[in-house]
Amino acid sequence: MYHHKESRCDGRTLHVRKATRAEGAQRDIYRALGLDAAPGGVKKMIV
Repeated sequence: MYHHKESRCDGRTLHVRKATRAEGAQRDIYRALGLDAAPGGVKKMIV
């Protein structure tokens, strides 16, 4: 999971979360279970 925090000029904070892709054996397990190896996508939230 990638997480990034950035302060904005208006004083609020931008939070970005991004799911990483499964690799190697983990990807094979997801595939065998019929699951997406990159669930979640990108989530952005301004606080």
